[in-house]
Amino acid sequence: MEKQLWFHICQQFLILVVDHIFICGLCKSDCAESPMEKQLWFHICQQFLILVVDHIFICGLCKSECNGFAYRCVECDIHYCLLCAKRSYTIKHPAHKHPLYYDRNYEGQCDACGVKRRGLFVCKSCTISLHIQCLRQPLSAWHRCDEHILELAYEEVNTYSQYLYCDICERKRSSSCWFYRCSTCDVSAHPDCVIGRYPFIKPGSIYRGLEDHPHPLTFVKKTFSCPNCHKCGMSCRDLSLECADSSCDYVVHWDCAKPDYLTSRKFEPDTTEIDEIVHKPVYTKSRKVALDKTEIDEIVRAVKSSVEEEEEEEEKDDDDNDHIH
Repeated sequence: MEKQLWFHICQQFLILVVDHIFICGLCKSDCAESPMEKQLWFHICQQFLILVVDHIFICGLCKSECNGFAYRCVECDIHYCLLCAKRSYTIKHPAHKHPLYYDRNYEGQCDACGVKRRGLFVCKSCTISLHIQCLRQPLSAWHRCDEHILELAYEEVNTYSQYLYCDICERKRSSSCWFYRCSTCDVSAHPDCVIGRYPFIKPGSIYRGLEDHPHPLTFVKKTFSCPNCHKCGMSCRDLSLECADSSCDYVVHWDCAKPDYLTSRKFEPDTTEIDEIVHKPVYTKSRKVALDKTEIDEIVRAVKSSVEEEEEEEEKDDDDNDHIH
């Protein structure tokens, strides 16, 4: 069993060893002993990265927003979370019986989420392929929708359409994608609905980067009976910032408050060798018609304008001729 605790700085999932006693899978041997400098096999420039802490960043490998320990390349200005920094070129995962190997040139669909990508962990004996974000999902997680711990499931045994719904958002699930399940209560849910969009930012940690509010803010996860965001006015669900001052009722979505360097999605081809999403242009008939109509309207306006100008010039010439006569 695994669990996250808000005060645990390295942000890794803790492993249950005795009733209500957890140890960190990394801290028991690695967090406190992490080298101050390290080279990572997937980082192309191959400079030594330095260990930093207390910074919110997007991991250059798994693309997750994190806070806690990270390795930073000063030259490339990129961060990698501690879990990805420990990632080996070959891995074992409970979802598959064979070892998985990273293939930088492999292009295909991730068997966990269905997204097409380039650079996946693949099995040399089977056709399975997985990308780093799905491999990072915790094997178990807690959500208030169920009293039990939800376990990560890799295949749907019951393929009847009435069962392929998420019990949290009540939307359809794909029978071929990973999901979280409680077999005791027959509860199933999307991974994002269970662990949220920001599972690696610790609730309870303090954020001081918001310039338009005078007090420190605390990361909280709102689920039900949420107050409205002071920026957009919508209900604050998932990760939000709440004022640490008890006399202040300020609350804001993390999406509304996050700094610009987290919202820009620049592609960095020279910093990492892994997890490149394969984008292909999609052209539909309706899109083509819309583009053609726009072009036609522009041409019609240009022609009308040209005709009107010619008519005005002709009228002016006629007036001049009449004046001469």
